[in-house]
Amino acid sequence: SNAPQPPPPALQKRIDALLLEMLESGLKNPDLENNARFEALRFSTEHSEPLPESLRKRLIEQYTPQENMFSRIPYHRFFLQEYRRDPGTMRPLLRKLGFGKQMEEWDRLAAYVRDNGLAAVGSDGVVDETALAKALAAPQMWMLPPDTEEEPQPTWVGVDMEKNNATGFNGMPVGFRAVAGDEAWMHLCYSAGWWSATQSAGMGEGFVYAVRLWSDYPLFVTNSDFSVGVGLPVRCLKD
Repeated sequence: SNAPQPPPPALQKRIDALLLEMLESGLKNPDLENNARFEALRFSTEHSEPLPESLRKRLIEQYTPQENMFSRIPYHRFFLQEYRRDPGTMRPLLRKLGFGKQMEEWDRLAAYVRDNGLAAVGSDGVVDETALAKALAAPQMWMLPPDTEEEPQPTWVGVDMEKNNATGFNGMPVGFRAVAGDEAWMHLCYSAGWWSATQSAGMGEGFVYAVRLWSDYPLFVTNSDFSVGVGLPVRCLKD
């Protein structure tokens, strides 16, 4: 076979040690910080062994609710991994980092989707336990944004919609009423969102966390900052 062979275990261990050393150095260098953080997150979620405590602690301390969507994906995977290792320590940390006072409720919902085998399956045929959005999204109306540059993935809400809504939550892509700008209503058919009762930890007074789904995104996001002037639906439960 012409397929590349993995290095011997002893060499791989040394490679991993050197990579971690580079990551720790990068996190101390402002010019390399963003790349180093992303690589550290990727390393952590792709290896079965946890990161050294000093590096793990620094990654957690440097997260803010204002992380852009690109960096939130590996961070969500990282936090899920760390929460499973040590839920008692991670629960208060996640609250402090802006994941909301209702973290237990979102944990239960996420656990329900995962434990019942409802998380989406990736293009490699493997269940992606962070891809919870499809199980909560309605099986119709979703559209991919016309400026989508990435290759559509089977874990996205707007792809293979007949596989959506495994939970019966039936999240509809109604978008939201804007509070500023030229458009009165935005993201119709591209996103869905619902109010929470938790004030934003990052933005402060006048901003609240909203729960979000996107047509071109696999995650169920529970810490989006929204101005209270924005128009979003609420979910009502029968008592």
